[in-house]
Amino acid sequence: MTKILLATGHYYKELGGSYEAIGSTAYNLQKYGMDVKLIDFFNGEVNKNIDISKVLKNIDIVHYFGAWTWPHYFFTRKCFNLKKKVIITPMGTFEPWSLSQKKFKKKLALFFYQKSILKKADIVHCTSEDEEINVKKLDPKIKTLYIPHGSSGTTFKKIKISNPNNKKALFFSRIHYKKGLDLLLRAWSEAELENWELHIYGPDGDGSIVQNKKFVNENNLSSKVFFKEPIYSYKEKKKLFEKFDMFMLPSRNENFGLSVAEALRHSLPVLTNINVPWKDIKKFNAGWYIDSQYSSLKKTLKEIDKISDENLLKKSVNAYNLSKEYEWEKIINRYNEMYNNLNKI
Repeated sequence: MTKILLATGHYYKELGGSYEAIGSTAYNLQKYGMDVKLIDFFNGEVNKNIDISKVLKNIDIVHYFGAWTWPHYFFTRKCFNLKKKVIITPMGTFEPWSLSQKKFKKKLALFFYQKSILKKADIVHCTSEDEEINVKKLDPKIKTLYIPHGSSGTTFKKIKISNPNNKKALFFSRIHYKKGLDLLLRAWSEAELENWELHIYGPDGDGSIVQNKKFVNENNLSSKVFFKEPIYSYKEKKKLFEKFDMFMLPSRNENFGLSVAEALRHSLPVLTNINVPWKDIKKFNAGWYIDSQYSSLKKTLKEIDKISDENLLKKSVNAYNLSKEYEWEKIINRYNEMYNNLNKI
């Protein structure tokens, strides 16, 4: 059996979707019979002076999640020196928005080591078609493969609205500038929604939660917009999602958007934009997939405020149907094929 080592320097729960993606990948690869081990450099594996050569001794394929960090650099270099087959999942680190953050440092890193790591990798695994295009822009010689993340957990088919006169929308993500919560709150205020509440769950990712809460208070939204404590437990999340009528994520950038997949599995229609690679929302009529203009967000919120219960439930059914396209039962075969084909080389 092919022995696979999943490695990362990005495994901590406050990271949100990336944390979920790595954990669910490891869990489901094991669940479907693959020989998989997960090593987490973030929690100090490198600093324990472990013998990396010994760890890699019986490993056939190393699958690394992330980029840029020193563990990424030193570990992948060690893998190349030992002639190990290497797959890298960038997790959105080479998206245009991400590259624009700390731009000068990333240009230097790309020049000195990061681009060469991507070129040496046997496969750069991209979780959306857009991400694959953006990675190829760095260098056409990079060998890419598109496989979306799988979506875990029991699906929940919604059959009724929580409260027709006071429907509930969910924002479930890190509270970070990237996620566009500031845009959502501003549009919510100006659209003057009468029939909805907005509930916000997530850890403070960049300090912006203070400004967002201030905006809510200063614009008299506290009776309709609520900040809640983050939830990480799968069981608690499942119960939470089942209480809501739709999901909102007007992000400035996502390479996949795992929270969108989770929302769809719970029959929640999704409001998001073209910065999030979920075109199928429009195709399945499973929500609202809009352009990234602020005016479009405001206009769409006004439409949502007036939507009939019947049409909202139709979108809920469509969301449920779309989620089935991303079940691990379907996605796992593509992972299996990737590993098996690489191991034959």
